[in-house]
Amino acid sequence: MKKILVAIIAIVATSMAINTVAQSKLAIRKVDFNHVKEVTENPNNMYYYPKLLRSS
Repeated sequence: MKKILVAIIAIVATSMAINTVAQSKLAIRKVDFNHVKEVTENPNNMYYYPKLLRSS
């Protein structure tokens, strides 16, 4: 009986932790396509598109 209670508490605590992390880090946001375009077309930026192609 004690093992079952510990298992239930562990499952509840784990699911609460996962839910908290998911809400804070995996929030869906709108993509700012203008910013993406600016970043990928700037040769001084680390996300410059030709640099990305060479690194893969």
